[in-house]
Amino acid sequence: MSTRVGPLVLERRALPSSRAMGAVRGGAVFLGLLVGAVVLLAGSYPVVGSYKTMVSNAFGSGDAFAETLVSAAPLMLTGLAVAVAARM
Repeated sequence: MSTRVGPLVLERRALPSSRAMGAVRGGAVFLGLLVGAVVLLAGSYPVVGSYKTMVSNAFGSGDAFAETLVSAAPLMLTGLAVAVAARM
């Protein structure tokens, strides 16, 4: 079904399956970890030890998790602002 609004034609998009969306999200996380590992190896840092340190410093205690949320809040709000602006 399509709707005409002046010179524009609006059509409903078909949604991908939840399995496909999950695969894309999982692939993105894996690719991010892989690129991070390559960067760590290029800098001659231990990959597993570095990831363990990142996880323990971000989620190791209640205070660490709170600091992670405080640091991530501006990034999340900026992403939300860009998403809302792109929808208009």
